[in-house]
Amino acid sequence: MRKKIIIIGLLLVGVITMVGCQKKQVENNETANTQDIILETKDHTEEETESEIEQLIESRPLKDIYKNYFYVGVALNPTTIGKRYQNVTLSNFDSVTCENEMKPDYILDYNKSIAEVMRDSDYVAVNFDKCKDTVEFCESNELKMRLHTLVWHAQTPEWFFHEDYDVNKDLVDAKTMEKRMQNYISAVITYFDTEHPTLIYSIDVVNEAFNGEGKYKIKDKENRWYDTIGYDYLYYAFLYAKQAIENSTNMKDVTLVYNDYAMLYKYDTVTKGLEGIFQEHDADVHQFVDVIGLQAHLDTDTSMKSFA
Repeated sequence: MRKKIIIIGLLLVGVITMVGCQKKQVENNETANTQDIILETKDHTEEETESEIEQLIESRPLKDIYKNYFYVGVALNPTTIGKRYQNVTLSNFDSVTCENEMKPDYILDYNKSIAEVMRDSDYVAVNFDKCKDTVEFCESNELKMRLHTLVWHAQTPEWFFHEDYDVNKDLVDAKTMEKRMQNYISAVITYFDTEHPTLIYSIDVVNEAFNGEGKYKIKDKENRWYDTIGYDYLYYAFLYAKQAIENSTNMKDVTLVYNDYAMLYKYDTVTKGLEGIFQEHDADVHQFVDVIGLQAHLDTDTSMKSFA
């Protein structure tokens, strides 16, 4: 069979995420010895799959090499948290991000929300059943989690933005949507603060906002947050997240992240946009946004010098 060599450097695209939160920043150019972290795999048949998975356990995992500097994470879903991949995950990583199960589509509870919305137009119900298995897997194996994501134009249910949570009715006004956002963010953070107090170390508060033609290049098409609140929905998201963190008992050290892709090419747009939006609200962005997440879809053609 044809063989292929995979060399893991700092990122294995689509699998590894490294988050520099709450661990000491790298102060030198220490890098992994690639001789220690070379994987050789081959095109596999069904019979060979199990042994090949076991070969993905490194002799010097990145989580150990960089344990004094940052977490090394992996994206998991309910299928990949199973026993089949458990040894690979536990040997190589110390942080987990849910692939989908912590996104608004999975957490916002339509049935409970609509049952109460006629009494309170701002009422928001949440449900964490979809991420329960992954959360339990992480806690039982002492893995940390990065919460992805609170506010995003995608994978957020359409009903959330309409009067009475009815998609046949008009979109709500800005003040109602701001209050719904606040209640939703507060409910999510309160849940983890009380039920899983040591699990979450970082939260992607807003995801992929600077991808359009609105003011500051905020995404202005197919974005209900923009349609209801406006381009500064990003400000309100961080405001409410910060308030919820400050009101928490156990999560005061959690880092709040703005996350986006293609940051290699638009870092200027993002940084100036963040500064401008917060300045309009007489706020210092550095008091709200702790981290800019580089959603790094890297490949062999990417300039590491430019990325650094």
